[in-house]
Amino acid sequence: MKQIVKGLKNSQRIMVILDGIGFRTTVKEVPNMVFASQSNAVLAALTVIAMDEYVGYSARIKSYDNKMKALSYDVQVTLTNA
Repeated sequence: MKQIVKGLKNSQRIMVILDGIGFRTTVKEVPNMVFASQSNAVLAALTVIAMDEYVGYSARIKSYDNKMKALSYDVQVTLTNA
């Protein structure tokens, strides 16, 4: 399988808090999230983690839907071992 985020293994376990809702998953499962805009916000945070070799990252990430309506998400992603 192709590496989803360059610099991170697809099997890497992560803890995500997205707009106050927390869950554990793997990098491989992020593209399978129900809402594409939320998935893209988590992938953006993972990209920052991989580029700068951080263990975690938190930010408000803004994206746009197909009607160019702005959407923003508070996202926190932390790499975990368990």
